[in-house]
Amino acid sequence: MSASRYAYLNARLSTLAARLIPPERLDLAIEQPPRLEPGSEYGTTQESFLADTGDQIATLEQDLLMNLWRDFLIITRPLSGVEHDFIVYGIHWFELANLKAIIRGKFSGTPDRDIREQLAGLGPFATLSLDELLRTEDPTELLRRLDDTPYADIARHARRTLEEQQDLFTVDADIGRRYYMGLQRRAREIAMDQRQAVMALTGFVLDRVNLLWLLRYRFAYDLSPAKTYYLLVPSTYRLTADNLQTLVQLSSLEEVLDALPAVMKQWIEGANTITEIEDTLEKKARQVGASALNDTRYPVARAYAYLVVREIEMRQILAIVKGRRLHFSPDLIRAAARTAS
Repeated sequence: MSASRYAYLNARLSTLAARLIPPERLDLAIEQPPRLEPGSEYGTTQESFLADTGDQIATLEQDLLMNLWRDFLIITRPLSGVEHDFIVYGIHWFELANLKAIIRGKFSGTPDRDIREQLAGLGPFATLSLDELLRTEDPTELLRRLDDTPYADIARHARRTLEEQQDLFTVDADIGRRYYMGLQRRAREIAMDQRQAVMALTGFVLDRVNLLWLLRYRFAYDLSPAKTYYLLVPSTYRLTADNLQTLVQLSSLEEVLDALPAVMKQWIEGANTITEIEDTLEKKARQVGASALNDTRYPVARAYAYLVVREIEMRQILAIVKGRRLHFSPDLIRAAARTAS
């Protein structure tokens, strides 16, 4: 894509980035919800959701998603080819979350109406018919219906895992693993002038995912080193396959943290539990995303960074509104929203 075509994308991303809610303002909203007057500067931005107009949480969440999809229609419009595919694939994490929710519901015999309440609408980015998937009799049939969709490869491996192990946890984890493998593969297909920045951001995402999954699988779920390694994402970033093979063999969280690459130790300095590590990495993800979003030299990375930051921001808004409605203490809301410094 020529520099002139990137100019439109950069301009739109700069406008959208300016509407993001600064972390300090999110923190302030925990105790002082914004008062939005007609014509307010924030009346049509994400901050308006913090005012909390009293809608049901499910409605609030859907409105936040629709707001995100409108932005991404703007962002994806000037993109084409592998760049468009990469950004749209990033958005499809939400669709796979729907798929996993339906599979869990089918496994447990949950009524379709209750499953539907857990699903997120993807508006113009939806590729799956949720009604059709809900009508399937069981998870095997559901996964078979995906053979002619963008998720055929993910579904094929998930179906094989289901047939061999009949284990919901492994199927769920394998879907996530295959998704991130697909994200990494698409990042590598980006043109050279944009690839380095895209790979750096994607690499952070994969390192974060692999570290959290490794710690949960080994020390929260007590999985074997072999099973843990199988469920991680094969990567060539800081946590390479060799790193991961070494780390899964260690017998305590402290040993794993001590054996991490130096830069990753810096990311989680002061965090000593899995929850603290997750909180620290969430804040680091927002920082990394914001840094990439500010670099106009790499608009494709900027577009993906916007998704990373907006997804975090959306969860923070929901946590703040829920916490206020339940009359939780400000400190508890901060912990849930991960806005504490």
